[in-house]
Amino acid sequence: MAKNIYRRFVQGVCLVCLPAALPAAPRLVVDTTNYNAGTIAEEKVSFIRHTFTLKNAGDSVLRITSIKPSCGCTSVKNDSLIPPNSAGHITMELDLR
Repeated sequence: MAKNIYRRFVQGVCLVCLPAALPAAPRLVVDTTNYNAGTIAEEKVSFIRHTFTLKNAGDSVLRITSIKPSCGCTSVKNDSLIPPNSAGHITMELDLR
């Protein structure tokens, strides 16, 4: 009986301490992942640019180490570090020429 009470006590202490033992982590929140540029007259527009907002809702710095566009006609500029509870940006540019 005493062994069982001790085991339950240890389990309870572990459950209380567990959140404090978890490492801090970033948490990415993206409001929108798509952008519709509408109908484009190629002779009037040479590129399309859009900036996406990223939010770090976590409790440690969000690090963006690499973004790889799928083709050479797209360039990307981004904030590489986003502090906790802050926003950063990814700006994408599509060359239409």
